Amino acid sequence: MREQLQQAIAVAASLGRRVPHGPVIALITGACVGAYLLVGAALVTATSPSPAPPAGDLPQIGMMLPEPVIKSTFVIRRTTEDTEGAFVEMDVLMNAGGGPGMLGTHRHPGAEERLQVLEGVVTIRVDGTDHAVTAGESVRIPGGVSHSIRNESDRFALVRGRFEPAAHMDTYFVQVHRAGGFGRVGTFRMAALATRFRDQYAPGPPPLWFSRAATLLIAPSARVAGMPTHYAPAPAPD
Repeated sequence: MREQLQQAIAVAASLGRRVPHGPVIALITGACVGAYLLVGAALVTATSPSPAPPAGDLPQIGMMLPEPVIKSTFVIRRTTEDTEGAFVEMDVLMNAGGGPGMLGTHRHPGAEERLQVLEGVVTIRVDGTDHAVTAGESVRIPGGVSHSIRNESDRFALVRGRFEPAAHMDTYFVQVHRAGGFGRVGTFRMAALATRFRDQYAPGPPPLWFSRAATLLIAPSARVAGMPTHYAPAPAPD
């Protein structure tokens, strides 16, 4: 697919060199760019890989994913493979002032999420409304609803999250972690990953259709630039 996109860019550049200067060149350039985006979006959509991980790289129970930018660590408790696709369960350990909500709201289009506070007090925002949730309480977030979770206290907090159906949410978290981590993954890498994990994650503030349209505009360039849709585990130290 990368070669096809590069060929489209080369054709657009060749056409730009052959036409006269002035409004015509602007018109043709705009048409070429538009065609590139449309063709690129179609190719990205048609060649988007499955969110399922390779057989030799399955998320494992007990896997820990430290995320220093959001002062949190994810611990996988139950995997897609383990539950045969029924659900994914993971703990989120948040230091004071931490949590995924440091990066704003997000949504999971393809899975319902249930957040149960095991220790501490956290602020869970659901569809624009903040809820102070204490140990022993839980919040259910329907699929596709914008939400965030933050530890605004001065103490450690522990929250258990369950995604139903599993929807390979465990693989999504592992891949973002390997790509650089939450807050570090970058727009291009995230756009490339979004072509694989469109049902697992989308930013919270804009409507879902807008987020997906933006991904289709950015993803072709990200793929041409060599951004992968799968990150292999780091080699074991010698």
